Amino acid sequence: MNSTNGYLPGYTSGEIYHYVTGDGWQYDDYGYKWVHYVDPNRYRSEAFGPHWVSLTIMYNVVRDRGIVW
Repeated sequence: MNSTNGYLPGYTSGEIYHYVTGDGWQYDDYGYKWVHYVDPNRYRSEAFGPHWVSLTIMYNVVRDRGIVW
């Protein structure tokens, strides 16, 4: 994550290399796509735990360096 690609919830600055576990996705009633993931970073309370983010945010964060399978 970085200032160019964006940040996941709980992160706001710097160049961050970090693993999270994606475990779901969904479409809402308006056609938006969402990704569910769990962040294991216990040192940042606003980052730790489960989160829903838009597919666009997740794509932007992982597109240069992320591994998705």
